[in-house]
Amino acid sequence: MSQKPRLLIVSGSFPEIRCGVSGHVRIIADGAVHTGEYEVCVLTCDDPAVDTSLAQGYTVYPRIRQWRATKAYSICREILSLCPDVVHIQNPTVKYSGLRSVTMSAVGLLLKILAPKVRLVVMQHDIAIGNPLWRWRYYPLFAAADAVVVSNSRDEQAIRAQGISRSKIYRAPVSSHISLHRASAEQKKRSREAL
Repeated sequence: MSQKPRLLIVSGSFPEIRCGVSGHVRIIADGAVHTGEYEVCVLTCDDPAVDTSLAQGYTVYPRIRQWRATKAYSICREILSLCPDVVHIQNPTVKYSGLRSVTMSAVGLLLKILAPKVRLVVMQHDIAIGNPLWRWRYYPLFAAADAVVVSNSRDEQAIRAQGISRSKIYRAPVSSHISLHRASAEQKKRSREAL
């Protein structure tokens, strides 16, 4: 019997960290476990808010102390220490600023140099809402990736505009993992009046 390939999800967030991507990471991990095709694990930050008990059928490793471009090599070492066959990087545009914004591009390039056989999948969030002049910072990550997943056509267009081949961009509409309560007529009226 052959061993399942190991899927490592790399994300700066995991529940209960307050971030829009943390719940999404859990959904992806749960879904990958459900297929039965992978041994799944998550590498995330060492924030005390991370609740590893939420992981059902996979392991969460809260190890990354700093998400900075200067720490790209140590992040790669952490990734490779978990012996992944596939690395799935969650890259939310809004979370990173300054030197942090090129962190995952540096990590992606280093991974392809240090472990060229490891498949690299990137889930890019919200690149189209960022300043077009700054989108170049993710080009090295997209170029190194075997596949880039986006949730909408605007993000797909923003990535294709960088010269990334359509053949490696996949659209996977992501439904909200945040429970929203419908506003009542009275709440809508008050909001409109306030505006």
